[in-house]
Amino acid sequence: QREVILSQRKFLVLNCGRKVGKTTAISARAAYRMLNENFALTDGILILSKGQRQAKEILMTVKTFLHKTGIAFVRDRVDASAKGCAYSSTTEIVMPNGNRLLALPAGYTGDNLRPYSFIEIDFDEDDFIAEDVHPATEACLAVYDGTKLVASTWNRETGRHGNFYKAVHSTEAKHWTIPTRLCARVPKEW
Repeated sequence: QREVILSQRKFLVLNCGRKVGKTTAISARAAYRMLNENFALTDGILILSKGQRQAKEILMTVKTFLHKTGIAFVRDRVDASAKGCAYSSTTEIVMPNGNRLLALPAGYTGDNLRPYSFIEIDFDEDDFIAEDVHPATEACLAVYDGTKLVASTWNRETGRHGNFYKAVHSTEAKHWTIPTRLCARVPKEW
């Protein structure tokens, strides 16, 4: 997880089993970047997942990491600026330094994200995100030469034709492959 959080590579792939910690690594990476970098003039970091519930859970994990560093959150943008706190909603965090994170459902096409320019897009459970989302959102990285991070377990329905399969076999990406059986938190009997 530390390697993922600190990586400077532009294309990262987490090919991991269930309960290994890939979503936690994505959340910790986002929190770390929001605390230690200056990207306030961009649209920030985008975390995409298949559905809103999953996006909301990731956002809450990012907030937990930030809170542990002393960041306080408010739900009013004006109060956030006045008090030096971070603004938070169900889909967004804006830090006191202006850095921003969006956690959104991918939808079926990703077209609703086309106007944005991000420094990083993290595709959580990528093999379950609709195929049309990648072509629509990858151009959002162009302006800032952003980072693409894909993390997923395999989706048997997608097979060898999906974006995640291509990412796992890309020679341009930095890869991490961790099966569930190597996760100390999951009992071997399970």
